[in-house]
Amino acid sequence: MKNSKTNDKAPIWRCADFYVATFMLVVSAVAAWQIASIEVPQSRLLPIITLMLLIASAACLLWRTIRGERVTNALLLLFTRRESVLLAMILADYLLINILGFYTSAYIFLVASFLYIDGSYKKKTIIKSLIANLVFVVVLYVGFSGFLQLVLPRGFII
Repeated sequence: MKNSKTNDKAPIWRCADFYVATFMLVVSAVAAWQIASIEVPQSRLLPIITLMLLIASAACLLWRTIRGERVTNALLLLFTRRESVLLAMILADYLLINILGFYTSAYIFLVASFLYIDGSYKKKTIIKSLIANLVFVVVLYVGFSGFLQLVLPRGFII
């Protein structure tokens, strides 16, 4: 995002970043309340780390806003076409997990998102994406099913 320092004395509550940072802090408070209800101490580690990162990000954004750095184009806060398509892909992946299974839907999602982000649909790029993502899904399979023995949604293939 393009930022600039402003010399105007507009109040910080007129800046979108102020509301984003405030929302992040509210989400942090709710998350802290939810984390406190986790009974197994070992299960709190990842949520606490995530909470700390969220609070740090909100604090940095709030500090930037207080110092007067503002987003110069409010349209930059909205989703671009690329982000909207990727969110639709994530939703499709979520909906297909129970039908195709975790590994198959993850593979299709990874290949499709890689090709979409890369923007190149050449034969070499497609083959490279198919192979690289297949290796990644095999590593996921070995890690999740082999080492961690997690039960993930199964589909008609895997």
